[in-house]
Amino acid sequence: MFWRVSVLFLALPSLSIQCSMGTWKADPTDCGKFRMCVLGQEMEFKCPDKTMANQMMQACVPQGSFMDTCSKKQSQSMVTEKAAPMSPKLPVTTAKTEKPATAKPTTEKPKVDPYLAMCSGTPSAVLPHPGSCAKSVECSMVMKGMVGVFECPFPTLWNTETKRCDNPSTVKCGGRQEPKDACEYDSNSCVHSSHCVPCEVRFPSCKDRPDGINAWSGRERTPYFVVCENERLVRQGKCTYEEDSHIVFDPIERACVRL
Repeated sequence: MFWRVSVLFLALPSLSIQCSMGTWKADPTDCGKFRMCVLGQEMEFKCPDKTMANQMMQACVPQGSFMDTCSKKQSQSMVTEKAAPMSPKLPVTTAKTEKPATAKPTTEKPKVDPYLAMCSGTPSAVLPHPGSCAKSVECSMVMKGMVGVFECPFPTLWNTETKRCDNPSTVKCGGRQEPKDACEYDSNSCVHSSHCVPCEVRFPSCKDRPDGINAWSGRERTPYFVVCENERLVRQGKCTYEEDSHIVFDPIERACVRL
């Protein structure tokens, strides 16, 4: 015997407005966020670190680059609202000029951007990343010696036809590796932080799981569950729970039950 009860979704993206497939909106109040229609619902996403949402390109672009129009608007509004304080005058001092140190010769080979050869024939193109269907290569930045590899936010993939991050159902990856789990995206890893909560703790996996509601792997017989579609995480949620109710998610019944 079990009860199907109301549940409180802790959405990865936090919105649940019905929408048309392909809709993409930059957040009007936060340059680092955007909203996109995923599986028929409008959801909120956060751009990867050091990137900002660009409404015209419908993608996250490098922060501070010529494509970053949002940061420029915010900085201009901040300048008009508050003038910069006058810096105090400092006494003029003189210092002894030292001879510059002579650079020592090195036998190490200079580092070569692995995407330079790929972009040499099309220096202004945006190309699909050869190893990941969630990434693209901005050749104009590669040719300038800058980091030109960008990753779409989970769960989107790079669409070679529309030149933007799109719903996985509309993207053809071909022979490129197609990430499905949140932890297969570099932006969710703990590579750049020593105080990061492991990705596997923050994001459950839907690999080899059927569509619909499933138990949260590693949290079986607790109120926590996940919603999967095509082996991708759509939502993570929790059964309506009170300390005295003892309601958990049953992995066999695939429903919230009372113990």
